[in-house]
Amino acid sequence: MRRSLVLDGVWRLQCFEFGRSEGQYLKDYDDSWWMEARVPGEVHDELLKRGLISDPLYADNCDRREWVERVDWWYRKRFFIPEEFKGGRVELVFEGLDTFASIWLNGTCIAESEDMFLPLRVDVTDKLVYGGWNVLAVRLGAPWYETLRRSGGFSEKTVVWNGSYARVYARKAQYQYGWDWAAKLLTVGLWRSVYLISFDKAVVRDCFVWTRRLDGDVAELEVWVEVESFNDYKGELVFEASCCDSVVKASWPVNMLKGLNEFKFTLEVKGVKLWWPRGYGPQNLYDAKVKLLIDGSLVDERSFKFGVRTVELVTHSNVSPNGRSFFFKVNGVPVFLKGANWIPADLLISRVTRERYRELLELAVEGNHNALRVWGGGLVEYDDFYELCDELGILLWHDFQFACGHYPEDESFLSLVEKELEATVKRLRNHPSIILWCGNNEDQALELFSGYGVYRHRKDFEVAPRVVSRLDPSRPYRPSSPWGDEGPLDYSTGDAHNWLIWHGLVPIEAYLRDESRFLSEFGMQAAPHVNSLKRFLPPEKLWPVNELWIYHYHVPDKMIPYLKDYGDPRSLHDYVFLTQLVQAEALKTAVEHARRRKFACGGALYWSFNAPWPNMCWETVDYYGRPKMGFYAVKKAFAPVIVSPVRNGEKVEVYVVNDLLKEVKGTLILYVVDVSTGSIVKQEKVDVSVPPNSSLLAADYQASELVRDPEREILCFKLEYDGGSSGNVLLLTKPRDVSFASTDLELRLLSVRREKDLAVLEVEVGSRGYARLVFVDVVEDLIVVAEDNYFDLLPGEKKVLRVRVRKPSETFTLTVAAQNAHPVKFSMNLAG
Repeated sequence: MRRSLVLDGVWRLQCFEFGRSEGQYLKDYDDSWWMEARVPGEVHDELLKRGLISDPLYADNCDRREWVERVDWWYRKRFFIPEEFKGGRVELVFEGLDTFASIWLNGTCIAESEDMFLPLRVDVTDKLVYGGWNVLAVRLGAPWYETLRRSGGFSEKTVVWNGSYARVYARKAQYQYGWDWAAKLLTVGLWRSVYLISFDKAVVRDCFVWTRRLDGDVAELEVWVEVESFNDYKGELVFEASCCDSVVKASWPVNMLKGLNEFKFTLEVKGVKLWWPRGYGPQNLYDAKVKLLIDGSLVDERSFKFGVRTVELVTHSNVSPNGRSFFFKVNGVPVFLKGANWIPADLLISRVTRERYRELLELAVEGNHNALRVWGGGLVEYDDFYELCDELGILLWHDFQFACGHYPEDESFLSLVEKELEATVKRLRNHPSIILWCGNNEDQALELFSGYGVYRHRKDFEVAPRVVSRLDPSRPYRPSSPWGDEGPLDYSTGDAHNWLIWHGLVPIEAYLRDESRFLSEFGMQAAPHVNSLKRFLPPEKLWPVNELWIYHYHVPDKMIPYLKDYGDPRSLHDYVFLTQLVQAEALKTAVEHARRRKFACGGALYWSFNAPWPNMCWETVDYYGRPKMGFYAVKKAFAPVIVSPVRNGEKVEVYVVNDLLKEVKGTLILYVVDVSTGSIVKQEKVDVSVPPNSSLLAADYQASELVRDPEREILCFKLEYDGGSSGNVLLLTKPRDVSFASTDLELRLLSVRREKDLAVLEVEVGSRGYARLVFVDVVEDLIVVAEDNYFDLLPGEKKVLRVRVRKPSETFTLTVAAQNAHPVKFSMNLAG
């Protein structure tokens, strides 16, 4: 039977000069003067807790802790092994070593590792003291020097976007070497669990269940089981799985030879419970167990979860003029991907907890995101991330961990890559949320722009497809993002990273000319809330924009040209508001354009949902979990049913996009509003009927017949349908030129209640005249998430919405304001 001893918890930790040895690996070495450290964990976090470094996320402190990555870090653990472990095979497992590791057990070097994403498993059967004390020592070499050592010196052939050239030689999260949204911070530590595990006759190494075919409520499943046997045996494999009232049981006799054995079995399951993405059905997950019996006795067992679902990437379809497409079908149903790029949630990776993941992922779901792209320069995330995506129905496009570089192609590097990818695919392949493996982020684009031509790197075109085809036939594979038939710029057959807006400084309206088959990156910077800025900038550096803003990766040279169409910021609050408005309009424009083209465009994943440190960058939810205006803009643009007007020459075209799997019938209402007087000057209605899962041009108008003076008159649209409503606004000139008259707002508290660490308020907001970009907030530094925010109100209109205040004090001040209205404040007392 399997026995285990978890070695997580308290270890000893100390730093030494790079390469210095004074017997730290010896069993009797005196480590009593070393600090205590938590495992799983990371060195920076331990130093910060003890006041040995300043907060690296504040101001420019990150530069002051670079010494941490220029010294060796040693971990030591003393542990007792019971006698009962003796007699079978005992293995030592490190799920994650970050990164350049040598491991000693009782003074003997037993293994080395140089890949952050590759677990290490070592047979230590004859190296342990049974019924006695043992000592484990781990040297983690100075990550900066170890990276340079592997690079062999600068080469003109080594090209990268972002970070040091040397990073491509190190199998470590690439963003840690510095990116255009985060500072260089090389983590170091035992970042995932450590344990000992003991077996007798054989061990179930791995299990994988995938769906070969669906026919109604009948599924054909294939069960893969990998068993390592320590001798030749005859045995039996028993498979059990259940989800709600669906119960699956099967058993198979097996002949095991000494060594690794791979078994594959087929099952037909009737009344199967399917896993669906968010908005398409329930997220059913099967609890499964595989038992290995020899001579009728249980030898080993393995428990896991899986989902029954199929996924297909449709690349040929008549939905586009050239007959090419890039959209996904899940369980045979076309699904438009609405979401964002996901990057690591904290530079100090050990601070990312299940609760932190849940907070962010539930916010994504609340924002109508059904998909995230796990970006290639980041992490293979902790297990909690994938489990929560399964539970929440968030589809994952998953890059392998390469980004923006021309990587080595020597056999030793490719061999390490192959082991890493095998480990990643086998670890994650039971997660139904993952619908695509992708070789890298922008490697081929970089190679093209760096003079290599359309370069087909061996890791992406030989190694990765070989691994995926052998280990995971349940998902499609793409060699890179972006990538089309003819290379990284062939957007007519593949996905696109559209950075003409922002990096190319072309106007936001250029999104309306995007004809890509899938929009996998696009974005716009915005400053975070003023209260967020105050958390990481000294008071004297809050305003105006200065070197610390640039240190935290704001780029005013690119931001300011976009601001000119929206207004002139005269204060910090103006600048924050207008940058967030620019971001909101950019994302709204791109997303709605992509959705109007459904399924000629198969999805829109903006850059980025989250941030790993406090900055003034592309994320719609800042490091502290506070949504920007852009979050609410994409929430509305990602809603299941939207009304989407667009200017097309002299015409105004109004589309209704329906993601529901049923027909939508309703009434489309057009209001022409004179915002200089706050009055409605014209109103029209038209009945609409939109087929399931489609985009429909519902109406069109001559712009000149609707609006006489675009600086005074705007167009407001509302769709009322059975089950909901959708609204939108179209300006026919630059926003800064529209003369919104001042108005007065009303705020009424309808109810308040406490839910765990939240105050949940229900408020009613109204306006005397036309109110532009109404938002609810609190004065104090508290995180506020509203059901809707930055919305417009017609004259006399009232809106009821729910507002959550996270970790509130007993008293705080609720406020409502608008671009053209002064704040109205309401004092809250939760104790009264």
